Amino acid sequence: MKLAIIALTLLALALPVSAEEGGITRAGWSAGGKYLVTVGGNRRLRVHDGASGLVLKALRVPGDSSVFVSFSPDSGHNEDNVVTQLAVSGDYALTGSTDHSLRWWSLPHLKNSATAESTYGLVGLALSAQGQLASCTSTSTRYLDSEMSLFRRTDQGVKSSSFSQLPPADSSSSYGTACFSPDGHWAMAYTGSGVQLWNLAEDSMPSQVLNDLDPSGLALGNTHFFARVADGFSMRSYLKPEQEVRRFLCPGGFAWVDDAETHLLMHNSQGIWSWDLNAPEAPHKWAKKSEGIAVSPDLKRVALWQKNTLEIWDVPSSKMLYQLSLKARLREARR
Repeated sequence: MKLAIIALTLLALALPVSAEEGGITRAGWSAGGKYLVTVGGNRRLRVHDGASGLVLKALRVPGDSSVFVSFSPDSGHNEDNVVTQLAVSGDYALTGSTDHSLRWWSLPHLKNSATAESTYGLVGLALSAQGQLASCTSTSTRYLDSEMSLFRRTDQGVKSSSFSQLPPADSSSSYGTACFSPDGHWAMAYTGSGVQLWNLAEDSMPSQVLNDLDPSGLALGNTHFFARVADGFSMRSYLKPEQEVRRFLCPGGFAWVDDAETHLLMHNSQGIWSWDLNAPEAPHKWAKKSEGIAVSPDLKRVALWQKNTLEIWDVPSSKMLYQLSLKARLREARR
């Protein structure tokens, strides 16, 4: 099961783009694939031009180089303070670090517009509604405590709250990472006994638990969600979540759906599968293997992790647009 993923307002130490050292550990796309956001070593955060991959802005996320992690009242050790989580929605990025800090960044200038903090060590982060809605899942170092927090970013700052009707976390099963619909009206997450569905559009956040779904691989649209089942993905309505609308047959993997719910994309060890949801045809199968993937919200571009490079592909044409080195210096935009 994949347990899929902010603190004092400080001026970030902006790095000259020409001094960029490279290295990519995480990536995410802004709306329409206009910008590619990447995270690297030494707490590097960058914004790339989505069409060319050129670095437009780069900085170091504020924070100490290391933090003390406690395993018990009388034991612990120092760990590198790295940026472990990244989520992107609209023209905002959200980063999470070992020191529990969460930071909202406006794109493309990387202005740190808001901050918050997780209770425990981060294991998952999600962002939606043009950066206005966020969630983080955190667990204690001994996995005896788990918390799933809900954040709403406003002009007055970040307001923290909790998801309603959460069952108590225990040592055998921590919470999963919440998934949001693009408009932020719905959320889903594994909460111990099944997949819990919340209606965030109502103040009371009513919820229900669905026990017949695989908690990994959830994809949320504004009207329907797609969940992994034994032989593929099940399309269901939020209003009738126990009734299947359509089934997409394919090997297990992870799925994404665009905001308009016109296309569905699935990635597994065999490659990429793409469906036109308005047509009954069989999926387009693209046998491109990778170690990881980041998908643009419109499903037209993907970033694929290979051994030494991050490959950026155009999905409709199945053509590679450019490559970014995972280790070497990255190219900067001309100024």
